[in-house]
Amino acid sequence: MKGWFLTAGKFEAATERLLSNVNVGDHTIEIIDCGKAAYEIDNGLPSRIWVNGKEETPPDFFYIADSDGENGVVFPFARQLEQLGSFNYNPIEAKKAAMSKIETYQILAKEGIPVVKTLVFRESMSKDLILSEIGLPLIMKPDDGFGGIGVELIKTEEELEKTMEKLAGSQSRMLIQKYVASSKGRDVRVLTIGFEAVFAAQRKASDPNEFRSNLHVGGTTEEYPLTEEMKELCHKVSKAIGLRMAGIDLLFGENGFVVGEVNSSAGFDSWLGKKDLVSVFLKDLKRQMMKRPLAHWRTLQLKEAAKRTQLPKLLMGLDDYGFLKATEALFADCKGTQELVLFEILNACKDTEFGKEHGFGEIQSLEDFREKVKLSDWADYATYSERLQAGESDLLFPGKANFFYRTSGTTASYKFIPESEREAAARQVISRARITEIFMMTSPEVATRVFAFFNKPSLDVTSGGIPCGTASGRSSELANPELVKHLTYVPQVVNEFEGDELLYVMLRCSLVYNDVTALLGNNAKMMKNLCDYAVLHAEELIEDIRNGGIRYDMSDGLKDMLKYQLAPNPERADELLKLKEEGRFIPRYYWPNLMAAGFWLGGSVGVHVSEVRKLLPEKTRYIDVGYGASETKFNIPTKPETPAGALSSFTCFYEFIPEEGGEPLFAWELEDQKNYELVLTTNAGLYRYRLKDLVHVDGFTGNTPNIYFVTKLTDVANLAQEKIPGSMLAEAISEICEEEGVGCQIAQVYPDPEKMSYVICLEPDKAPADEKAFADALDKGLCEKLVQYATYRKKLLNACGLRLMEEGWGAQLMKKYAKGNATVAQVKVPVVIDKLP
Repeated sequence: MKGWFLTAGKFEAATERLLSNVNVGDHTIEIIDCGKAAYEIDNGLPSRIWVNGKEETPPDFFYIADSDGENGVVFPFARQLEQLGSFNYNPIEAKKAAMSKIETYQILAKEGIPVVKTLVFRESMSKDLILSEIGLPLIMKPDDGFGGIGVELIKTEEELEKTMEKLAGSQSRMLIQKYVASSKGRDVRVLTIGFEAVFAAQRKASDPNEFRSNLHVGGTTEEYPLTEEMKELCHKVSKAIGLRMAGIDLLFGENGFVVGEVNSSAGFDSWLGKKDLVSVFLKDLKRQMMKRPLAHWRTLQLKEAAKRTQLPKLLMGLDDYGFLKATEALFADCKGTQELVLFEILNACKDTEFGKEHGFGEIQSLEDFREKVKLSDWADYATYSERLQAGESDLLFPGKANFFYRTSGTTASYKFIPESEREAAARQVISRARITEIFMMTSPEVATRVFAFFNKPSLDVTSGGIPCGTASGRSSELANPELVKHLTYVPQVVNEFEGDELLYVMLRCSLVYNDVTALLGNNAKMMKNLCDYAVLHAEELIEDIRNGGIRYDMSDGLKDMLKYQLAPNPERADELLKLKEEGRFIPRYYWPNLMAAGFWLGGSVGVHVSEVRKLLPEKTRYIDVGYGASETKFNIPTKPETPAGALSSFTCFYEFIPEEGGEPLFAWELEDQKNYELVLTTNAGLYRYRLKDLVHVDGFTGNTPNIYFVTKLTDVANLAQEKIPGSMLAEAISEICEEEGVGCQIAQVYPDPEKMSYVICLEPDKAPADEKAFADALDKGLCEKLVQYATYRKKLLNACGLRLMEEGWGAQLMKKYAKGNATVAQVKVPVVIDKLP
């Protein structure tokens, strides 16, 4: 975050000393002399600002370190910053109230806060009135004074008369107060931050004859213990005035503390060497900033830049605060954001082969877009994909494809979905947004350590030498750098290990840490399996942690990346051994600070979250890791315990076909609690592409709909996100049956979510000789023929089951699904079923 400390020059040196002696973390704080700041006032925002002749963007926040009064240069400049949306830590009106002792005492007296009895002096006042109301000795001070300047102690009537004569005809506003003798030459300055007392210092006069304790007149200071009485009193004072940060002077009254003054500039000299106080200030500042929307000028600036540069790339260039608040601002304007994204995509792709064919350069409106680009499916892109695989460029998007997502099509063939450089940026920004939401659930007081599952990135290369693989594997290659910094092990581990060895290495590296605060596991079943594996291999893991190293070979490069995790750690080994002996070797105890867990919470895989809850700490909150497909990622979950997430409106353009049919709707036209078919226009060259996914709208973030996946509209098996079309399953099963000499009349597959297994129901041409051996052959054959099945079979899917059906079952199915078709050849029997026959 960018911050400015505004001065009128009075305390600039003290402020510079403060900032040079403290760590401001990820904040950039500059001292701005408002006398050297010029600015324009215009109806169109953002208005421009110049400091020392150089144009500057406004800060995210500012603090008025000192002021030169209502008619000076600081307050007008501060008002301009407020109008631009910058956060003023101490509001101008509160500063003004504190600068006038009259206004301060009026506010405090109204709230019943103890103040010294005060008369506002006027020339018409008689000496007798003053003596009868206040008495001698008394204090006379200017209304706007500071540092003890102009304060007088009047002990006799003669001194009072002389002072009154001196003030005759003066326009100065003076106050007369009862002298608090019990506080002679001493008081306590209490610093409040966020309306709470955080530090106190007693100030004492060096001269025994001096009644003032101010540092400006030679006073000394030493730390003073804060009592509950002082904390409560100062909280009331700072809230009453409205100052988040204040220096409150407390006098030692005869019956307790009395408020002497409230200072809106809290005395920076007293902060030197008090880094902890600056940290308290910065933490409170961050809390306040997180509650506020992004400054209006920042939102306009971002949207203006997005007309020339891809929005995801702009977002990735922001710091954490700017990124979070920018996404909030974009969610608050779904229509504006979606239109911005669409026309940026069209402009970027207008000179591609597809863009020229469809007149992207001539599209001026949403209606033009729908007129020139019709709804599509994969058949419209298959030829383009083949050419891109061979290495051609500028077909669907600028440049060549840099990766292909190999996934199942709606036929028995694979789809190779290209990823452009622009699409990679879109996926990265969604990943960052999802991780940011996970981090928001962890305590800011604890360093976030993340345990995450990764898959091997690439499986093969295309004819043009371009890598291809799965979406889950690609995620490890595109892992957000911010996430990688917090991981318990590096994603490169999956390149050298697989199967049980990979589980061991993941645990060996991760169990070293006891401060894991978040985990990302996609499928909760995988986490359950890992916990079971940890229990079985606890002795070996603890031995390796104690002695250092690991029992499997790895490259020197990977060893270097993991040198901290693989170092001997006998203390941690002792902790883990104790947990094992007590029968508590589960994450609830070896990761007690775990606060957030990311899994798929919906669909068939969501049922396994319940198995994991008893293994993790009770305080752990569960957030969905997000809905996506090989084509792109679609939503950003922002709340725990729901599969719904805000539509990723800043990475892709969306349309939605109502479940009951009809014309597609835009994202800002959707209704809550309704189902829609998802239609995409992506950065990877899919335009008005029917994904064949049914999604549900569950509320809104800003005015952007929250969506989650309901079901595929096609015949697909999807127990563990393997997404295998029924046609592909049917072909594989038929081939296996022929190879085993059994033959197959017809087959259906029931994905059993409880057993995490496929039950293959088939009517054979002839009964197998050994039913168990035949079931094993089916399982082995599916692994050999279907890469998706093989990928998840080792991790999440159990061996398939077999149910042999009686003769005539297939004929009954044909009759059931004929539904008036003229011939049996026209009947389409679904392969994937939701009930066992």
